[in-house]
Amino acid sequence: MKKSVKIIAIAIIGIITLYFCFIAYSGYTIKQNEAYKVAISAIEKNTVIQSKTGGIIGYDAFPSGSISENEAVLLITVKGKNKDAKVVAMLTKLSGNQWRLYQMMNDFK
Repeated sequence: MKKSVKIIAIAIIGIITLYFCFIAYSGYTIKQNEAYKVAISAIEKNTVIQSKTGGIIGYDAFPSGSISENEAVLLITVKGKNKDAKVVAMLTKLSGNQWRLYQMMNDFK
């Protein structure tokens, strides 16, 4: 009985570790993509986000979303001096492999 409890505990710890490794790798992969860089550039130029956050001081370590060959939808948490914001950036890839932001939404009211 005790042996099976140990095996189950080790299996649970292993699954949790794999989950966090997957999340960290996904965030790293998104941050390396050109679509993410274009979205960050647009966020930094957005005066509404600058104003509502009190100025951008950084971004969450783990962005999420999906990036395909021609489209990307990214959820980026913006860390602000006064307030944080969640931003959804939607991008499309143009001919010449350049990403273009076509819509950005935030959680400000």
